[in-house]
Amino acid sequence: MANLRDIKRRIRSVTGTQQITRAMKMVAAAKLRRNQDRLIRLRPFSDGIATLLARFLPNSIGDEHPLLVSRESVRKRLIIVVTGDKGLCGAFNQNIMKRAHYVFADSPGGTPLVLTIGRKGHMAFRREGGEIMRHYEDIYDKISFTTARTIAQDVEDVFVSGDVDEVLVVYSHFVSPIEQRITSFPVLPLKIEHIRESAGREEDIRPGAGDAGASGTGAKPRRNRAARDIEIPSEDEREVYLFEPDIVSLCNDLLSRYLASEIFRAILENVASEFGARMTAMENATDNASDLIDTLTLKYNRARQTSITREILEVSSGAEAMKDG
Repeated sequence: MANLRDIKRRIRSVTGTQQITRAMKMVAAAKLRRNQDRLIRLRPFSDGIATLLARFLPNSIGDEHPLLVSRESVRKRLIIVVTGDKGLCGAFNQNIMKRAHYVFADSPGGTPLVLTIGRKGHMAFRREGGEIMRHYEDIYDKISFTTARTIAQDVEDVFVSGDVDEVLVVYSHFVSPIEQRITSFPVLPLKIEHIRESAGREEDIRPGAGDAGASGTGAKPRRNRAARDIEIPSEDEREVYLFEPDIVSLCNDLLSRYLASEIFRAILENVASEFGARMTAMENATDNASDLIDTLTLKYNRARQTSITREILEVSSGAEAMKDG
């Protein structure tokens, strides 16, 4: 009977764990939907900035802005690594760190600087002795564009001062709740060609489970105008626009906002990817708990049947012995 009690105790333990994982999946799904909505609302804003810059930047300041100047050789690189603050999301943070280590090892010049966003990335680089320039954590619950502008200002300062010649960001791009793509791309120096591509990029957020009300079943992602369709006004065409205070000041401010929006987008993409990965991990854990409960229940029933059979045999043997006696 002790064996039966152990099995029953384990079934109760696994059932309690299953209730926790199911609740965590529901919480992750709710937070995923909220961050997905924020990401969808941000994209028209950042794409609008890119469209304005693509139209007016070439004829205003060209490639003379400090954020647009490409250095002849990269002596020092800054890597922005965006990870999560918590675990229980499968191999999400490990995959980001794997890409970050690859970019770190492939960096030209000396040891690159690292700016970490998220506790997991900071802990990993601190263990390995990386040169951490700055660290941000516990910002995801109250993340805002103001926070992204603060990070962008730190990055802009070290780039303009010449401490670094290139800035890359490593994060997880959100595609769907079950698909995330680890991405790394350069954010500085800014390039007019990339800005024009950003102005024409596709909105590729796919609806997850329960999103049919927002996007409709089988809804296709919206596509902005292609980069080749963005017309750059000539000097004569610019006469019809009134800029306050002037077009150079406007483009300078838009460049800083564009940099901040790209960093903000990467953070939101990573947050949505983290909740998607956590939702998937908790769903798998819940399914595994169900399978384990079924296995333990079958084992319990077999052990119980064996015990009952043994007791019946003992009673029958005792009865036969008394009869013979």
